[in-house]
Amino acid sequence: MAHPLFWARKSFLYAIGNTTPVNLCQSLPPKLSSQVLLLGCGDPRNILYTLSVSSKSPRSHDFTCCDVEPAILARNVLIFSLIVDQCPFSAIWDIYFHMRLDKESATVLIDQCEKLIGHAKDIASWRSSPYGSVLRIGTAHTLDQLRRLWKCYADKDLYTGEGLQHLDSQLRVAAGANSAEDTMGGKVEVNFTASRSAGPFSVAALFAVSEHFSRYWKQGVSPESLEENKTSLPHINTTLAFSNAGLDKWPLHYGADPLLAFHLAPALAPLKGNTKGPYGNKANQKKLASTIRKEFANWCSTFSTFIQHNTVIIRFILGEVLAFTQALHYYSTTGSTSSGQFASPWTAQELLLDPLEYSQEGVAPSSFNVIDTSNLIDHVGLINLLVCTVPLLLREPYSVLLTEALLSVSDDPLTGFSASTITSLSVISILFGLAPLSYITNFTTQSNVHEVASQQMMSSSTQYHERLSWKFPSSGDPHILWEAQQPDPKLVLDPSQLSNVLFQIYLKMFEAEDPRPLLFNPTLQKMTERTITHYVRASLAAFIKFIQTRITTDWTEVMDRFMFRVEGDKTLLTGPNYYQEMLCHLHLRGLYTTDSLRPGFMAPGLDKARSRLSTWKDIPPVVCVLFTVPRKHIKVLEDEDPNIVGTPHLQCEIYHAMGHSAYASLQAVFGIVQVSAAGEQVTIIEDEKGWHGSSPFILIFWVPSWTLMQNPRELNIRLALKSTPGAAKLTPLLGLSLELFLTKMTDTKHVHVLRDRPNAPGELTRLGQVATISTAVTTTLPTAGNVLDVSMSSPAAEIAFDSAKKLHAVSTLTRRWNVTHEKAKEQLLSGKAVATAQVSPCAIKVSFGSFSQDVTFPYPVNGTKTKLRIARKSSYLEIVAQISGYQIPGGYSLNQAPVLLTPTGPVSWNIHYLNLDKLPALDLTKSDSCDSAINVHISLMLSDRERANMTTNETSEARDVLLDVKGTIFAMFKNIVGEEKTNIRVYQLGENELTLHTRIFILDLRLDLSSHTIVADAFAFSDEDAVLQKHGPFPFALPMMFVQTPKDEVTVWKGLLPALAERCRSWEHKPTCEYTKTGKIPLGVNVKQDPLCQCGRGIGTEEFVKVKGWAPFAPFVTRIAFGPLFAVSYLESVGGMLKSFQTINEMVESGINLQIANLIKEICGGCHTTAAKLLKEGKPKMMVCSRCKLVSYCSQKCQKAAWKEHKPQCNVISQLTSQTYNPWSHGT
Repeated sequence: MAHPLFWARKSFLYAIGNTTPVNLCQSLPPKLSSQVLLLGCGDPRNILYTLSVSSKSPRSHDFTCCDVEPAILARNVLIFSLIVDQCPFSAIWDIYFHMRLDKESATVLIDQCEKLIGHAKDIASWRSSPYGSVLRIGTAHTLDQLRRLWKCYADKDLYTGEGLQHLDSQLRVAAGANSAEDTMGGKVEVNFTASRSAGPFSVAALFAVSEHFSRYWKQGVSPESLEENKTSLPHINTTLAFSNAGLDKWPLHYGADPLLAFHLAPALAPLKGNTKGPYGNKANQKKLASTIRKEFANWCSTFSTFIQHNTVIIRFILGEVLAFTQALHYYSTTGSTSSGQFASPWTAQELLLDPLEYSQEGVAPSSFNVIDTSNLIDHVGLINLLVCTVPLLLREPYSVLLTEALLSVSDDPLTGFSASTITSLSVISILFGLAPLSYITNFTTQSNVHEVASQQMMSSSTQYHERLSWKFPSSGDPHILWEAQQPDPKLVLDPSQLSNVLFQIYLKMFEAEDPRPLLFNPTLQKMTERTITHYVRASLAAFIKFIQTRITTDWTEVMDRFMFRVEGDKTLLTGPNYYQEMLCHLHLRGLYTTDSLRPGFMAPGLDKARSRLSTWKDIPPVVCVLFTVPRKHIKVLEDEDPNIVGTPHLQCEIYHAMGHSAYASLQAVFGIVQVSAAGEQVTIIEDEKGWHGSSPFILIFWVPSWTLMQNPRELNIRLALKSTPGAAKLTPLLGLSLELFLTKMTDTKHVHVLRDRPNAPGELTRLGQVATISTAVTTTLPTAGNVLDVSMSSPAAEIAFDSAKKLHAVSTLTRRWNVTHEKAKEQLLSGKAVATAQVSPCAIKVSFGSFSQDVTFPYPVNGTKTKLRIARKSSYLEIVAQISGYQIPGGYSLNQAPVLLTPTGPVSWNIHYLNLDKLPALDLTKSDSCDSAINVHISLMLSDRERANMTTNETSEARDVLLDVKGTIFAMFKNIVGEEKTNIRVYQLGENELTLHTRIFILDLRLDLSSHTIVADAFAFSDEDAVLQKHGPFPFALPMMFVQTPKDEVTVWKGLLPALAERCRSWEHKPTCEYTKTGKIPLGVNVKQDPLCQCGRGIGTEEFVKVKGWAPFAPFVTRIAFGPLFAVSYLESVGGMLKSFQTINEMVESGINLQIANLIKEICGGCHTTAAKLLKEGKPKMMVCSRCKLVSYCSQKCQKAAWKEHKPQCNVISQLTSQTYNPWSHGT
């Protein structure tokens, strides 16, 4: 296993999603069928939400769901089956979300589980069941575990008597620790986590979500109005009572809350068609609960529709992410469903894919256009995750890998992210051939600014979510031929440079083995980073094997240099303990073999005759050790409070007086070792009770054979905890060595030595068979406009690194053009001048005389920093290009929003797709309650750097064009939401009022819930002269606003418009489409050129024509959707202006804390009297400060007395929340 083995006694059941649902298919064009892989799938919310916002066009969905927790999958199949059977909605809701059930819902739960058990005898019976065509089970082991849990859920003894009392007591203990008083005037804990679900309105949601969380855990149900009649809730929801942790405690995560799994913004903002308030800060928990219940009902209804049309399949696999993805890749490479992988770190069950699904005739996908990894970066590490997922991602321009991580708050945003990346993002992107979209485009259309704002303002907020979309970095360049026959070029690296990069990655991976930083500066963050690590030597070996398939170099020299550095390293003080494990796994991967791992190795001092290998005729270089630990020796940890034990790393150690080796790449299982009569076969009989049984604890790991022949009679083996800051607190229990069990290697009762792993043989063979990089491609991109006069004869791209930086970063890429055409050779030899010009994000045109060549790179480059090496006599040129990136020109700044021509139609590459008709529309006539929140939201699209540059940008020769575009977007939104808002909805964009290039008609503002932002539902045309010729002059009475756009911004808008139209397209491109005819998107970027095709003109204008004065323009407009373009929060600081709150009251009780106090506790800002006390005394309600509208007072007297203290705070809050706040104003 390429991940540390943690003591897993402390675990939680994440049965209810703790983040808002996302549209998994928002990178896919409307009609394209989806093949989605969900790793760490969690509850069904993302699937249900994705289907609910799907476009009207026919699209089939195939979801493969993998999770290591069987209770997650058992619940998911149960919930989906309830929807399939059209069970009462109230029962589905209760079983999904509530901890306590009424009699009716409990009866539905028991009956449904018994029905599922009847169909789950085996895979064949399940496939023939009413659910088998929609809900597919991928392994027999998965079905066995689901059936086991369904039996637990249906156990009627748990609904009465002692069984019910046991569950009830567990729930009461958990609820008592988790809930707080919520009566008026009492204590209510602030729940910032739940407020995140409200996106831009998170501050307004604080009171209601905090009260809901408290009552949910106190009552066991969501307190929506429909629940008021349910006075009797006699049963416990058994689907929330079981997990890998068993029945020792209530397993549901302490932060669980139904509100987290939904979007709350619709309950806080006035929407069209929704006349019921209250909105904003006055929204209460019942309104939130009612809103999410309606949303869930819509999800269920949509899912039923997809079932009726046979356009959805959901597959379920029980397994650990690294094991399942390796098994899937092995299947896709070899066709074998036997993976040789254990299904998870705590089982002896091999992950065997169902041959009926995964076979030559099977339909289950093994490569995907969407891979969602939830927050697995935080649990398995980014490097491990990329190694196992990149090979499964279809090489298509629309394919995407989705990741989510909790990043630590830091003054330097990159600091928090680099803890996950191990090395610089440029190195990650080049080596894996996959890059975060926002990293290479310098903006994102998806918002987390409410998260950033929270961590800027709250001292208690130490983390924020960062969700990233990763794509193949050159796939957005329409200039590149991108197909299976011409994949990304092989990378060429200097062996010395590559070995240095690998060594730096090695040091970063295992930095926890250097305890010295804790001696000088023992911060909590450093202690946490050295306690929770995600890499073992098997991880490093898998990573190097992966990049070996992408890089051309002298690998023998690379590994020799790398190992020389490792052997001489003095940084990782405990690193030498894992040296033999590293050699072992490098050998298993075919990367590096020392003499000691070659067949027949026998050095002086080795004693085979007295070792465990004495009877072996031929000794393989590597053997498998089975180490059985009697259960009583781990009871010391089992009996201790799990909160004290935590999740320490387990490792096995083999040592004698002269040497010590530790092995952390372990497989663990509870069971017994069964040896055949002849002693040749060893099998592990797993104890199904696991933690709650009494079977021994068995560890399985690989070791170099020769180490077992070194002083064999003195050789010891032990199970211990790895020494980390977190494990240090256990030294009183275990001693300084943190030892759990020790015995001799000659102990045949507890130690077995094998040629192969039991229960899942063949791992060694499989490691050598699997090719790493996927070649799955279904699309060939056209090459219109990319005429090659001379072919490239060298496919390699040479990489150079900048080692002066803290983390190695890629500095340049080099391509060679070997000139083969005879006339071209002559012209080059004659001394013709050679010129270069960047023609696209990843291509540079090189020309001399009458010849030219488009030289392409696998990554966006900066053409302004190109260097040439010209070998006229040898007839070749080398083009050395600086890579583009954060604040480096070139790359995708040349084409901010690529739209690519594919056989399936145009594809928007980095502007995510939207189904506008499914997004809630704001009622702009009642938007006063949310104007300030929206104004702050769109203001936060700027980074602190951009905010500082706003004034100078207007006069700078090198303008930041993206900043100009953001200013134009802000101007349009500000005119709609704000104190000075007008009825103007038509905007004229141009260099001046006589040179217009685009007119935009904004029909509505809608909530883009999945991305936590707002978008303008608009129409546009950019062919001004043609429209005037056909229509005549615009009516003078039509309200319009002019927005000045400099010349460079004109080009960007012309490039943006096709993407803005494509992202919300509900129509089909015609055979006569101008895009297809010309092979260009956009069609033109000059002021007088129309960038849009005519296929969408006049379509979807039913509401457009109802607006006074707009109808004559309906035939000319195309529907578009645009919103804020946000800065990238993990690259640069965002929302720094909010830190000004921290300066009030000497950093003790900051302004934002006072704001929250008023929202949550309704405390007078002067005398601190509570609203509850005023109510009891019959006094008037709190009065709000008329200026900042956030701080409350019980009387004018209190307000006057507090004014001196409140004034500086009021100034800051007023500026921030002012509806006329304009970040483009000078001096802000």
